[in-house]
Amino acid sequence: VAVKVLTPRWIDSASARKRFLHEAQASARMHHSNIVPLFEVGQDGENVYYAMQLVEGQSLDRVIKDLRRLRGREGSAGQAGGQQATPPQTDHAESGEIAVALMRDRFDAADFAVPSSVGSGPAGEESDPAAPADSDWPDVGSTAIASSLLTGDVPGSAARSPGHRFYRSVARVGLQTAQALAYAHAHGIIHRDIKPSNLLLDGNGVVWVTDFGLAQADGEAMTQTGDVMGTPRYMAPERFRGDCDARSDVYALGMTLYEVLLLRPAFETSDRLKLVRMITQTEPVAPRSIDPHVPPDLETIILKAMAKDPKSRYSSADDLAEDLRRFANDEPILARRASPLEHVARWARRNRGLAVSLGAVALLVVILA
Repeated sequence: VAVKVLTPRWIDSASARKRFLHEAQASARMHHSNIVPLFEVGQDGENVYYAMQLVEGQSLDRVIKDLRRLRGREGSAGQAGGQQATPPQTDHAESGEIAVALMRDRFDAADFAVPSSVGSGPAGEESDPAAPADSDWPDVGSTAIASSLLTGDVPGSAARSPGHRFYRSVARVGLQTAQALAYAHAHGIIHRDIKPSNLLLDGNGVVWVTDFGLAQADGEAMTQTGDVMGTPRYMAPERFRGDCDARSDVYALGMTLYEVLLLRPAFETSDRLKLVRMITQTEPVAPRSIDPHVPPDLETIILKAMAKDPKSRYSSADDLAEDLRRFANDEPILARRASPLEHVARWARRNRGLAVSLGAVALLVVILA
């Protein structure tokens, strides 16, 4: 098991103890194949704890770091709003193994070898002869992911068949997470803190959702009116206005998939106020503008999940899961791309004052003409 213990400095805080027990209660209510199960809640002296299943894998934020390293992009900007602790996990999966499996869409440890550049063993240990040398990896220093990684044609790979393996892998990560969220929502629980560090990926390709510390259950949240709790980078625009429903989790998952797909956040700045303005007012850069290899359907799914207006998003995690399933199975998706006119209309709704001013200017030009 993995044991989560309330930090000693919060032992005497009634609100912290209440939130900790709330997380345990929320987790205990759910029994889903993609949610980390909870076994026991207890207290040993002053230590308040709960025990959950030990997941042998890595959190997605660590996987993203490994993917960056594989692409030579280590050292991106730090997390806005503060880096939070990584959920319980083990080092059973060596650094980089999960990332390589994600790229190749193959989660059988016997089918892939970890390149020595990402730590295939202790210092001085002989590397796997099947693993590619550093010089064998394609040049992936540009902003676009190398096509050889996308198609699975990685040197040393056992699978060289064409197809966007990495994109299918990302879709399956999203599909499992969306199914877990749909289950939680059906039981009256909104997670409110979906982000890469709260999603664990094991060696079999199974996603585990964890950390329900900020969950809102049956309309009762652990925060007071006006509080904004969560990691700002992944929070939906309406969260900053005090509104939250299942579609807020859909948005956070869309933001997470965007980051896994492109290995960079949709909005990146260390200035918290600037970050909030970007989230509430600025459209994210379309994935295909950064990497033209991204399939249009996957871009459409992610951008719909990330729509600033909750009404423009998938209405439920189930609907998002269905489109991700369709993409992974190479079937037509249900979502459609927003037209240029719709983009303009959405911008005008977010910037009413400026839109009215520009409209007045345009009208005056027409009258003068």
